[in-house]
Parts: sequence; C-alpha cells; structure tokens
Amino acid sequence: MMQQQPPAYPGTGAPSAPYPPQNGGYPPHQGYPQQQGYPQQQQGLGYPQLQAHRPSPAVSATNITSAVIVTAPVALGKQPTGVVCPKCQSQTTTELQYETGNITWLTCLLCAMTCPFGCCLIPFFVDEMKDVVHVCPVCKNVIGRRRQC
Repeated sequence: MMQQQPPAYPGTGAPSAPYPPQNGGYPPHQGYPQQQGYPQQQQGLGYPQLQAHRPSPAVSATNITSAVIVTAPVALGKQPTGVVCPKCQSQTTTELQYETGNITWLTCLLCAMTCPFGCCLIPFFVDEMKDVVHVCPVCKNVIGRRRQC
C-alpha cells in the first residue's frame, strides 16, 4: 500500500519550495568594541590593599598546660560506689544515706488499709523501701540519688 500525503489545510497553498533562500539577514558578528580597564586607585583612597598573611613569630617559650577532667556518669545503686567527687575532686567511695520516698509512703498506705495493728510503720524502718542518697565522705556533697521505682 502506498502512503499518500494528507490534504493541505483550507486557505493555504502548498509551498513551491521548501524554504526560500536567505539573502541578507543580520550582519556578520563583528565583536564588541575593546573595553577600557578600570583606572588604578590612588593609594589611601578606596579599599585597603590585600597583603599576604605572615605568621607572627613566637613571643615566648613558656608552655601553658591545663588539665580538663571529664567524668563519665556512674550508675549509682544500693551499694557504696567508687567515684570522683565533682566538688572536691577526691577519688573516694560514697557513703549511703537513706531517705523516705514514694515507695515507702505507698507501702505504708497499703499496710494501713489492710492491717489495723500499726504495721503501716514498718516500711519506715526498712532501708530497702527507702531512696538511697550517695554522699562524698570528704566534703559531704550529695553526688546522686537512687529512687525506688
């Protein structure tokens, strides 16, 4: 089967030649005219001239050293723990103090509801029911607390 070209749109005729030859048009590129450079600035006017950085010579041979002590967090439990005190910087084993906490009061309340004979006071005499406070034995600074859940 032979392919035929589609019919021309109404009102337009088929061109006699594909494109007319171009004569003239834009003139050939001549380039831009030579630009004049910027005038040199006079010394003292405008921005200061950049200079290369020269390292300054050492002033003295004194060495200054400083020590930075970084302490990692220590897991404080129910036993005395070896730590470096953040206040006095001594390396010691903590002393333990016990304080009444939420678990102590909750246990007291539960005992008071179930036992009318004063058993509710027992949690205040049992250290395992209290919060543990770790204290530095040198400066008596509180290092941390372990609360009963």
